[in-house]
Amino acid sequence: MAELNEMSDAELAEWQAGWRDDTKHHILAEKEWASRLSARQLTHQFKLEERLAKVNRWWSVLVAVIGVSGVLAGVWLGVALDERRSTDILAPNDSGLPGVSSVPANDFEAGAYYIFQADGTFEKADVTKWEDLH
Repeated sequence: MAELNEMSDAELAEWQAGWRDDTKHHILAEKEWASRLSARQLTHQFKLEERLAKVNRWWSVLVAVIGVSGVLAGVWLGVALDERRSTDILAPNDSGLPGVSSVPANDFEAGAYYIFQADGTFEKADVTKWEDLH
């Protein structure tokens, strides 16, 4: 019955009250109540999911910004440390033991191995394999 769809909740309740439980009109009213409840639940669920999706979008943007910031900070730190390492190499310290001190990197051949000598100098090692260092 199309007119049941057009009734307000109060009107439907009043109309249903005029019929006994075992009549077809009462059963139609029960079906209309079930339909209305289902529609209201779906509408409510849709609104909740829509709000959740909106919040998730904002969180994903925030996480992306944090991730990009972390990557940029890591790159900056890596470049800063690499520049420092390229100007500081293994050299003797005050105690005579190998340590880190400033020795220009251009005094040495890139990619070559050097052995620290007891007199505080470096000797270029003739190394072709990693095992030769041991």
